[in-house]
Amino acid sequence: MQITNNFWIIEFLRGSNMPKEAIAMNSIEKLTPEQLIGIGVVAHQMQIIRDATKKEFGSDFGGFVITAGVRQLEWELKQGRSGRSQHVNGWAVDFQPICEEEKYMLIFNWIFNRFEPTHKGGFAKKEPDLKQGKKGFIHIDMRLTGKARWSY
Repeated sequence: MQITNNFWIIEFLRGSNMPKEAIAMNSIEKLTPEQLIGIGVVAHQMQIIRDATKKEFGSDFGGFVITAGVRQLEWELKQGRSGRSQHVNGWAVDFQPICEEEKYMLIFNWIFNRFEPTHKGGFAKKEPDLKQGKKGFIHIDMRLTGKARWSY
């Protein structure tokens, strides 16, 4: 099911960095109404970010890879987490830009610096270390409790 011009619900259920067991817990049939609403809200914000990034970088930017979207409460608890992550209710996403390696840091940092100051929910990043083959990620969530900032 397509949510926006460039995002499909399956991307939020099968993030590229999610373990197979976590993905197996994410089926459309298992999603709660809150999770479906959350995914829609996050997808809309992601579309705004994607459109602005495409406008800024044109053909140097190829879109986003969603590395983590919805994570079921059962999975979070199994990992020893609190279960209070915005990923559980569908209101969060982790992502990476798709681009050539020589443009990666430029685009990654532009996205973070452009959207972090005005984003009203959670905004964080895992710094890339391209020399080690680690692309990092940007996290956004649409929490209603105000701004939250951190780094991984």
